[in-house]
Amino acid sequence: MRFTFASIITFSLGAVVVLVILDKGGALRTPRPAMHAPAPVAATAPATAPAPAQAPAPAATAAAPTAPAAAPGVRVASVGEAPEETPDILPEGEHRDMVFYRCTACHSAQVVSRQGMSRSLWEESLAVMIEKHGMAEPTPEDREQILDYLTAAFPPAAPSGRPGFVNPFAN
Repeated sequence: MRFTFASIITFSLGAVVVLVILDKGGALRTPRPAMHAPAPVAATAPATAPAPAQAPAPAATAAAPTAPAAAPGVRVASVGEAPEETPDILPEGEHRDMVFYRCTACHSAQVVSRQGMSRSLWEESLAVMIEKHGMAEPTPEDREQILDYLTAAFPPAAPSGRPGFVNPFAN
């Protein structure tokens, strides 16, 4: 019997369809163990058993394990909750709080802290956010203070000889 290229392709596709149908029914997979929360453990001993005598607690006891420490300025969130940021997440500097609250009204502080731009690029970024993204226009005095802080805290970071920063808000 002679097989043609078309008959091999047809047979292969048919086999794939059969395997997919069988796999949808679970015939090709081994069942996965169910993921259930552990059953609660009873906190009390049976009424018939005498309570064990407890030794006095040592003077210095080890502290109970706690949640992992967060970076400064970030509160550790519970499952399903975004971490709460505070101005401490940004570098120290005059007008840090104003910049933090202005910026985090729309996005996380990480968007700011990952940038490194010259004053003119910070001005351009601020203008784009006002014009295209509906940011409230700061007063001229606030604008200068915002730009002073951003320029000092997040200067250009591109090494010489490499292309510089591309403004993500300019698109």
